[in-house]
Amino acid sequence: MSKRVLIVDDEAAIRAVLRMMLEGEGYEVHTDSRTGPAFEKFKLVKPFLVLCDLRLENHVDGATLAGMIRRNDPFAILICVTGELSSFDKGYLLGSGIFTDILLKPVEIALLRRVAKYALNKYERWKSY
Repeated sequence: MSKRVLIVDDEAAIRAVLRMMLEGEGYEVHTDSRTGPAFEKFKLVKPFLVLCDLRLENHVDGATLAGMIRRNDPFAILICVTGELSSFDKGYLLGSGIFTDILLKPVEIALLRRVAKYALNKYERWKSY
């Protein structure tokens, strides 16, 4: 199983920090900041985990990208990584099934490690059916 992760965030510093955290754990990390190129990268790279901000470049929301990915690969683990989230947004994002879970920025490295490990195990189980 490939340990590929895609990080999509409009902030270069956030992409760099998340990349560094995950590469230190042995994951192959790909990044982007825009919806179209990120979706194309997703189809090419086929990551098991996508970390996606709600706000992307050109004011496109990450939920749109997540929906595109979900339709392309229903097994993908999609984690929303955002700095701000209302109760309504949280209920909508999780209730709609677009995102698997939500992490708030700044993301703690220990939590990210556990989430990535859990996501990889879950993805491997789902794909085995």
